[in-house]
Amino acid sequence: MPDSCFPATLPPFDAALDIRLAAKLTLLVSDMPIPVEIPPPLREHVGGLLTVPATGTTVAAVLADLAKQYPAIEAKLFVNGKLRPHVNVLVNEEDIRFLDELDTATPDGSVVSLMPAVSGG
Repeated sequence: MPDSCFPATLPPFDAALDIRLAAKLTLLVSDMPIPVEIPPPLREHVGGLLTVPATGTTVAAVLADLAKQYPAIEAKLFVNGKLRPHVNVLVNEEDIRFLDELDTATPDGSVVSLMPAVSGG
């Protein structure tokens, strides 16, 4: 009978397995809902909600999830797969046009705001 409850040898270290597990854990943590603030002109397309939770690690992924949940809003945000020019998107109050555009990261704690452009004379 062994005099210890621990094995005499440890299993071999598998760095690739550790990296894969870390990547899966990161995905689980990174898929926290991101609040998307909806402006009044677009609220009718999301059931009147002021804020909609969406998931994604980039603005593109968050907006894709928003469109998946509320298909009617997609045509108001995109034309031919590109963000409409009159729709401004902010992440934590910073315009994505001055960041990485749709590739802008949305880490946990981020807030995405949709803002219609204001123009006139």
